[in-house]
Amino acid sequence: PIFFQERGVYLVDSPMFRYVESVPIETPKIILGSRKIITVKEGMVGVSHHKGQLKILPPGRHVIEDEEHVFDEFLSTQQKSLNLTKDSNPSQLLMVCESRELVRIGIQASVFYNIRDPKLAVIKIGDVKDIENFINDTATAVITTIIRTTSLAEIAQSGHAMEKGTGMMGGEQQHQQLQRQDSGAKEGEDFEPNLPFFDRMHADFISRLQENFLNEYGIFMLNVRIGDFKVLDEDISQSIANHASTTAATQAKLANLEGNRQIDLVNKDSDFRIERMQADVDAHRMTTNARAKAQAMKEEAQAQAEALKIQAGARMEATKLEAEARAASIRVIAEAEAEATRAKGDAESERATKLGSIAFGREVTLAEIHANMVEKSMAGVQKVVYLPTEMQKNPFALFSQDALSGVAALAQGKH
Repeated sequence: PIFFQERGVYLVDSPMFRYVESVPIETPKIILGSRKIITVKEGMVGVSHHKGQLKILPPGRHVIEDEEHVFDEFLSTQQKSLNLTKDSNPSQLLMVCESRELVRIGIQASVFYNIRDPKLAVIKIGDVKDIENFINDTATAVITTIIRTTSLAEIAQSGHAMEKGTGMMGGEQQHQQLQRQDSGAKEGEDFEPNLPFFDRMHADFISRLQENFLNEYGIFMLNVRIGDFKVLDEDISQSIANHASTTAATQAKLANLEGNRQIDLVNKDSDFRIERMQADVDAHRMTTNARAKAQAMKEEAQAQAEALKIQAGARMEATKLEAEARAASIRVIAEAEAEATRAKGDAESERATKLGSIAFGREVTLAEIHANMVEKSMAGVQKVVYLPTEMQKNPFALFSQDALSGVAALAQGKH
């Protein structure tokens, strides 16, 4: 077999040549006799057998020349969903189970999985169809067993909760959340009564199959989803519907009461907030007024202090000017007195010089000296002094040194 993989015109002149067909180069499986070109995309693997041995082809382009190497099919390793049906009947939308009370229930369920170890899955189970049938049969059996141990009341309550929007989540996110809520109930253990039925069924289903499927078949069970359920007994179904209506009405009343309570709480909280805001406004107003008064008092005190400071400065300046004026006046007076004294001294000196130049002048000068001496010696004397007879003829004899000394001694002795 010959593959022409390049574009162009080919001329073959041989009676043994036979043209088979043209296919796109991206065709996943191209087989011509013993030659094969297998293109495996990401998220897929190729299943083939070489001389009876299983060969898994990873993503990529594979050219197989050996005629003993047979390609079987592609196997997806992506997440897949499988709708569960009893007896592998795809036309049957609901899987029929029985509750603990032997009430027939139809459940629509699907499982999500991906193949982690393709080689182990193919060896243990078989091709793609076999794997899907195996997962369907095993999951159906587990769900049937779980529902068989559950009362109808639990199932009905969970179904009512799902109708109100609290049902199962999808994909691996739901599985992770339920693993956080429940560490996993082992086979044979009772369910936790605080979880809704479908949540508990999910946790029990995962705990029964996930680890076993991964270790034994290389298949990881991600999630189980319950889409819908129906009680197949009409009488019981009507009774459940009536009960659900009553429950819904009761819950509506409770919701109204809770709403009214919340409204009251909101109103009270609003009133409290308004009062608190008013109190804050009043406190702010009082604080502002107090600050304004304090500022006014401070400014007034500063103005008074400044006025006192100015007055003190003025007084100090006036005192300084007065002192300077007095000092200047005293200095002028002193200078005038000094000048007068100097002039008087000069005049007296000149007079004395002139008087000393004549005999009479000397006598006059001596008489003035004696007069001054007598005036100072007789200071405070309140008595009459009698002159001796010999001094009457010469009045100036009293003022001789000897006479003055005697008079002074006499005055001091009788005083």
